[in-house]
Amino acid sequence: MTNERQYLLSDVQYAFFIGRKDGVSCHVYLEITGKDLSVPQLIEAWKQLANRHMALRCQISDMGTVSISENIDVTKWIQILNLEDSDKELEKIRQERQSRLMNIANGELAGMVICKLPKNKYRILLDFDCVGYDITSFQILLRDFFRFYAKKPLNEIDESFNPYQDKKKLEVTKNQILEDKIYWEDKVSKMPAAPKFQ
Repeated sequence: MTNERQYLLSDVQYAFFIGRKDGVSCHVYLEITGKDLSVPQLIEAWKQLANRHMALRCQISDMGTVSISENIDVTKWIQILNLEDSDKELEKIRQERQSRLMNIANGELAGMVICKLPKNKYRILLDFDCVGYDITSFQILLRDFFRFYAKKPLNEIDESFNPYQDKKKLEVTKNQILEDKIYWEDKVSKMPAAPKFQ
């Protein structure tokens, strides 16, 4: 990691980041079912996706600083499971993935579970932590993932994003973080209770 590849979270991302301190993760969860899928091709598409989009190569420190790494092995966030004989196991994994806290400090901002089902079907479980991207970014990632899997050509993109040319803006102090936490805790205390879901 280098200083040239660091930046701060946006205000909305930082709200998600602070919420995680109390075990709350705002993230996108999606399941896709298909037949006769190629597991090696899915893994290769995932690696190509991370090479294309630096959002999948992020590490977010306890101070809320985002570092872009060129060396994160994104395949370690992939699980491959044979569930041909276990419907209950799939339900257990589904429940775990829907509400989990990812290891964002070590670069886990997205994950994939590839489940082999009976009759040569597959269920792909994808989840993305919203501290790393908004819904539009997620849609772009999903689109490009499918294109890589289908081996369709994608146009080059310029990863020139650098909102903090002034390195002083990267200096996040403990006082700033404490002030932000107090602000959001005050906001949350005045919000209505969350809806009850199954």
